[in-house]
Amino acid sequence: MAGLYLRSGGAGDTTYLLLHGLGATGEVWEGLTDLMDRDKAGAGWRQFSRGAWALSLGTPYTYTSLMDDLIPLINEASRLVVVGHSMGGWSV
Repeated sequence: MAGLYLRSGGAGDTTYLLLHGLGATGEVWEGLTDLMDRDKAGAGWRQFSRGAWALSLGTPYTYTSLMDDLIPLINEASRLVVVGHSMGGWSV
């Protein structure tokens, strides 16, 4: 997962995987993650980010590399809800 930035929060049986669009960063989800942390409704979240800063590391930003990074995150969740914006949603 070279070039991957991952933040996690909350706890519970259901995990929400938050995927931003191309050209954005994981910061677009901060309002939602703040609400989820305050609500404590038995759900965790993982904020995946692979924005422009990853390109500066020489990391390819393709659908294949995105899926290579997402598959382990998807496999480890017992119950998963994927929330994606733009390319983040289209990639899954």
